[in-house]
Amino acid sequence: MCGVIGFNWDDKTLLKKLSNIIEHRGPDDVALYTDRHYSLGMRRLAILDLKKGLYPIYNESETILTVFNGELYNYKKIRAELIKLGHKFKTDCDAEIIPHAYEEYGPLFVNKINGMFAICLYDLVKKKLFLFRDRLGIKPLYYYSEGKRFAFCSEIKALLVIPKFQKEINESALNNYFTFRYVPGEDSIFSKIKKVLPGHYLEFDGKIKIKKYWDLHFSKNNNSLEKNAIYVKNLLEHSVKRRLMSDVPLGAYLSGGLDSSAIVALMSKHSNNVNTFNVSFSDSEFDESKYAQIVADEFNTNHEVIDVDVNAIDTLPKVAYHLDEPLADAATIPTYLMSQQTKKKVTVVLSGEGSDELFAGYERYRHMNAAFKFKQIPKFIRNIPSKIKSDNIVFNRGKEVLSKLDKPKDAFLSYFTFFNDKDKKLLYSKNINKKNYDLNEYFGKSIFNSMLKLDVKERLPGNMLLKNDKMTMAASLEARVPFLDHELVEFSSKIPFNQKITLFKDKLVYRESIKKIVPKIIYKRKKTGFTVPTSAWVKEGLKDHLFDLVEQNKEPYLNKNYIKKISDKVHKHFYYKRQFWSILMYEQWYNEFMVKR
Repeated sequence: MCGVIGFNWDDKTLLKKLSNIIEHRGPDDVALYTDRHYSLGMRRLAILDLKKGLYPIYNESETILTVFNGELYNYKKIRAELIKLGHKFKTDCDAEIIPHAYEEYGPLFVNKINGMFAICLYDLVKKKLFLFRDRLGIKPLYYYSEGKRFAFCSEIKALLVIPKFQKEINESALNNYFTFRYVPGEDSIFSKIKKVLPGHYLEFDGKIKIKKYWDLHFSKNNNSLEKNAIYVKNLLEHSVKRRLMSDVPLGAYLSGGLDSSAIVALMSKHSNNVNTFNVSFSDSEFDESKYAQIVADEFNTNHEVIDVDVNAIDTLPKVAYHLDEPLADAATIPTYLMSQQTKKKVTVVLSGEGSDELFAGYERYRHMNAAFKFKQIPKFIRNIPSKIKSDNIVFNRGKEVLSKLDKPKDAFLSYFTFFNDKDKKLLYSKNINKKNYDLNEYFGKSIFNSMLKLDVKERLPGNMLLKNDKMTMAASLEARVPFLDHELVEFSSKIPFNQKITLFKDKLVYRESIKKIVPKIIYKRKKTGFTVPTSAWVKEGLKDHLFDLVEQNKEPYLNKNYIKKISDKVHKHFYYKRQFWSILMYEQWYNEFMVKR
């Protein structure tokens, strides 16, 4: 079940048109419902109860209906509870528990669910519509509101064809995109379209009410590192077992890193004939295939290597189209290509997103830890770097971080961003709404827990999970993310930060939890991340492609001369590569959505 759509007027022809736009999310079936108040639809990717899972699904009296995108991993337990309370079910499909659970518990039934989801529930008696999004934002959900009109969808592109919709760029969102390399928060790149935030639900009865049902709270338990590691391993294993629920073939993405290797190890323990998929680059600097093969051999998986060469950049228009919004993550390209090939073998794939955010796996956590240790040095020594003039971009950004240590939020943003205010003055060709995204709610007493919370609640749904969903769904492939079972996420927030990183090591408690289940060579590997050969792609014509887009688009916001300057520097440092890729993906998005359509 992989795509939902609806609006608050009766128009079955429009509903069919919009549902066809998101057919790639669910090619197996389509369900449409209309009355004089609402038109609701969904696309189905059949995974459970292949023959009987028909939509939309009602309660017994047909006064509550639902259309649904996602998977509910504990539905059998909830179903059994509801049967004891007198509810009757027609199918063994997970989504059927939704109208019954709402009938029994009200909208906070959502707290009982373990899964990934974007749910639309329509109460025909109250004439009230509810939209629910899962706790971590694994599944996307957008809505459009203008005057008395209200509409929603799993993807933005379908909302754009609603009659009289005006495609206006949200300048504040654009500015924040160039800060974060994705559009953060509830805004989208379009002024009239917003996101239902993770862990929230929306009520609509002519007016919009948004309510939070879940949040992530940090505290410290008193467990030893070894005891916490046992809990992490058990929770991860339970999460993997839950995500093996399927009536169709499933597999796993296997990079050869710690996270995907642990998932494959646990899958192999609970499933036979595991299918694994790995992307290979011709440039050995970026190719991890040999490590993926070691894991595949260790667990005797059916392993397939998918080659990605410089021609991969030809997929940029398709990638931008499926993303819906600009997203400056070059890994979207291999993820898209790998998904297209993976779909030929399986319908469901498990992937390793989330581990770095839960257990402090990014370098920036260690760097910020070191920076705050530096703060303890006498001030006259700390001030020495600020007096040194340099043209080195890394040194200057380091100075900027150190100069802001008294304001932890600003220090973190200085480290995290690739277009600072000075860069943006050169980047923009006109004055735009430069309202910066407010991060104050994430920053409390602990800078380190604040960083983790920001990553889990912002960067994960805005970047990693959006990429994962949109690139897999483009191939009609469902991605499941075991690290983001909310029980594991909540437990991770209770682990002391010093059990996650030191100045020299990262993910301590997580590494301890999986050291006996992954091959020793994988356990001892240095973390590399999923990096791609952008320099080679630039040499093969991406720079010319960007200039062609700039000429075609004639978009009003960016300075052509500055774009050329960044393009000429792209080989000098990864900082300029990130800037280049941010500009490229914005221009490609603009071409797909503001020029072609």
